Amino acid sequence: MIILVYLFTIITIVFHLVAFLWESVFWMKPVVYENIVAGMATPEGISLQEHARILEGLFFNQGFYNLFIALGAIAGLVLFKKGSAVVGKTLICYTNLFALGAGLVLAFSSTAYMGAILQAGPALLALIALYLSSRRDP
Repeated sequence: MIILVYLFTIITIVFHLVAFLWESVFWMKPVVYENIVAGMATPEGISLQEHARILEGLFFNQGFYNLFIALGAIAGLVLFKKGSAVVGKTLICYTNLFALGAGLVLAFSSTAYMGAILQAGPALLALIALYLSSRRDP
């Protein structure tokens, strides 16, 4: 069961690292902002590029939230593997709960349902696997 915790946590990490790159590093690349801003209500008379520029600071900050989620999960996996099981599981649980919560907020506050599923799904599966593994091996 622990292998499933690792697998789904790694998927959560990859999702958040990609989100960080998109939102904080490559935000003004047309392929990035067109895919994200196109799903938002753009004020009339403003191009997607101009709307992306307006939102650039907001997404830069949001990207770092995603980076910190990923780093927390990485730290949890490393600590767990190195023998600090309680601290490692706590970080793994927290970061996956954070990702699950953020995915649920995204689902209920926008129409970005695929993004919400990609964010929350692996985190939920990691949490379930973590719970089941904890029941077997306290």
